Amino acid sequence: ITANGTLTSHATKILIEGNFTNNRTFNHNNGIVEFTGSNSVTLSGSTVTTTFYHLKINKTNSSAMLTQSLATVTVTSLFELNNGIYNVGTNTLNGAGALTITGGELQLAKLLTTVPEITGTYTITGGTVTLNGVGNQTLRTSAPGSNTYFNLIFTNSGNKTITGLTVINGDFLA
Repeated sequence: ITANGTLTSHATKILIEGNFTNNRTFNHNNGIVEFTGSNSVTLSGSTVTTTFYHLKINKTNSSAMLTQSLATVTVTSLFELNNGIYNVGTNTLNGAGALTITGGELQLAKLLTTVPEITGTYTITGGTVTLNGVGNQTLRTSAPGSNTYFNLIFTNSGNKTITGLTVINGDFLA
């Protein structure tokens, strides 16, 4: 999206196999934005916040990475991770939407806040959540369903904290 442009998404779904660059205005139109394809790509731009209604990561290659370099991505309805890697880095992935993970990996390196920052209902039946910040991190266990994870990995230096009763249905690596 150019510095003078506006993109209004399709009300049903748009599929993106390449990079998504937002330098102006993106209107989600209550539709699904799905990242697919086998290549590693970026979610970038000069806007401070890009808001999605339903953000879906369903890469055809499980090692393909979608890297968020936007400061803030907000999800209002559903963040869905089925396949591939979504690397938030030290940026913000937040919103009142739900979080569904059936496969893939969600990588979070943000410090000094509880992650993931999505506050809706969590449904995690597969995949991996990785806290990989270089410093202290706290895992969210207070949103509905957020006390159940599948694979959970803690890497890099600093304390990784789980504040509530948590069920790990897969592997735990610290």
